[in-house]
This record gives sequence, structure tokens and C-alpha cells, in this order.
Amino acid sequence: MTTYTAITAGEIDTDSPITTGLMTKIRDNPIAITEGASGAPKIQTAALEQTGGSEAVTTATIRAGAVGNSELASAAVKQSNLSTTDEESSATTVTSVLTLSGGGYSFGPRARVSINTTDCFLVSNGLASNAQHGIDGNLELNIALTTTNTAYISLGDAGTTRTVYAMSRYINSSPPFDLGDGEIPLFVWVLLNSSGNIISTQVSEVPPWAYNGPTDISHDRIDKLTGKKYRTIRQLNESTGLIEVEEIEITQEIKNRDMPLLPHPFASKTQDQEVILLDPVSTLYLYDIKFTGESISELMYNDYLRLDNDPLVRAGPQGVITSAFKWKNTQRKAGAMIKDRRLKQGPYAPEVTNG
Repeated sequence: MTTYTAITAGEIDTDSPITTGLMTKIRDNPIAITEGASGAPKIQTAALEQTGGSEAVTTATIRAGAVGNSELASAAVKQSNLSTTDEESSATTVTSVLTLSGGGYSFGPRARVSINTTDCFLVSNGLASNAQHGIDGNLELNIALTTTNTAYISLGDAGTTRTVYAMSRYINSSPPFDLGDGEIPLFVWVLLNSSGNIISTQVSEVPPWAYNGPTDISHDRIDKLTGKKYRTIRQLNESTGLIEVEEIEITQEIKNRDMPLLPHPFASKTQDQEVILLDPVSTLYLYDIKFTGESISELMYNDYLRLDNDPLVRAGPQGVITSAFKWKNTQRKAGAMIKDRRLKQGPYAPEVTNG
């Protein structure tokens, strides 16, 4: 650090010569002030630019980790300050138990039904010991739990052929996800029965294994230059008995490490049912539609959005079929269903078919 040395009045009076020592102080003292050297004047708040779009304190100039609880005022974090998003789950014809993608970060779901009825039901996180029970008329639905804490939701129509929809808001942490073919804007899962009919769906920005598996994918630091996310972990060294502290990068491998444990959200899937994942790297247009307030699930149930018959070769969970998707061209209510974006336009619009 540069040394700060005050210039005396005697060094700058009328008869004093310009010396090497005086010029050294004139050169070094401004540097010492910016470095906060001992004895140097401190930069005052009034000296910082605060208006005009060139403020001195910006996001880039705040050191990572510098803002903690003591810097936040009481009740300073509001709803709008949280990074949250909605996932939509649905079930029709049969009772379905689905994994909530938000895991422990999920809030209580809000539900609706396609036609008013008193027969449909929703059970949220109704977990007791080793089974989830949802009563659908005379049917008692049991699913086996795993050794990992998992958030479930049970949706049923009690055999009324109505569709039950549930919206679950959760706190986001780790998008984007990449399974090997590119970043995924939106995961759109579909469960088909043996006849090829849709009986359950889930639409979410994160996959079910993200926040429900044993791997912690949260981060506590973001590199401002690279955007990479990091988390500090502590492990016990059994040989020495010491706690070892290490910072690791939250890579895609870590994000997807629990994919084999929870390859899809349909916890009540039976052997004769198939799980479809809409081509995950082609869902940016669906992502846009979701944020206009439209229901991707409802578009599929109403046959506006159709699955392609030929599976795609994509990296993804074992046992899950990746499918392309198309839009039905006839009788689509483009103005109401897709708002002011037409299906044949827009940079991410998928192929449109007739019929």
C-alpha cells in the first residue's frame, strides 16, 4: 500500500523550492487516499456520484457476500424481492400423485377444476409414514416412499372425467438446467395411459430431482464476471477429525446428479403408463406462453398442442420418452389461447399442422 505523507504549509509557501520529496508526495498521496492508507483522508459519501445514471455504487461494485442480514432492514424482503415461479400439475380420469418440483421450497398449492363439481380433491404433502393416501371414491391410492424427503401432491377427479389443475409456487435457485443438449427453458411432462390418452401433466422450470433429491444444489455465491455459482461445503475428515471447508462450483453434473432417483414427477405411474417429456430444448415458445398466463396443460388437453408420434434422441432420464410437439391449426383460438402472438410467427414457434 502506498504511504500517505501530509504536505506541510512550509513546503508550499512562496519561497519554498519544488523538491523531489514534495513531488513524490503529490504523486503518492492521491493513490494512498484511494487505497485507504493510514492517516489518509477518507472518501466521504457526498463525494460519490448518486444521480445521473453513473452512480458510484452499483451491483458490480458490491463485493459478493458483502450484504448480509445486518444490512437488511426488518421486513425488507417482500414478495416481489423473491425469485419465485409457478409450476402447474394436472390430473384427469384417474387419481395421480405428483412430485412437486419445488420440493421443500414449495408453497401451498392453489387448485381449480375444468367443470364445477364437489367430487374432485387435492391432497398436498399428505405424508404420514410410508405411504401417501388419497381417497377417490372407493379407491385408496398408495405409493411407496423413498429414503429421501420428497414433496408430493395428489390430484383426483373421483371418476367424474373432469380435469383438476393445481398451481404450486416455489422459490427458484438453480436454473438453467442442461441435460446435455442445451439449456432448457421449461420442462413439460405428460403421463399417457395404455390408450395413449393424457391423464396427468406437469409444467415447471425445474425438474423434479432438483429440490427433492439428497444432493443440495443451492448456491451461496455467484461470480460476477463469469456468472458461475458456488457453494461452501463442510465435511468431516474421519482420519483427522477435522472439519474441512471447500468451495465447489454448482455444475450441471451436480444439478442433475439425482435424476436417476426421480426421473419424472409422476409418483403414482403404473407399468402400463408412459412418461413423455416434450422436447426440452424447444420449449422457449411455451415458456413465453406460460408467462402470458395461459395453461400449457390445458392447451394439451384441448388438443391445441399435440405430441409427435416419433421419439427424439435426446439426453434425459432413463425410461422417459422425449417427443417433439406440434400445434393444431384448425379451430385454434389463437387470439384467446395465445393472446397476441400468432402460432406461425415468433422466433420460437413450433411446426403447425392441419387437422
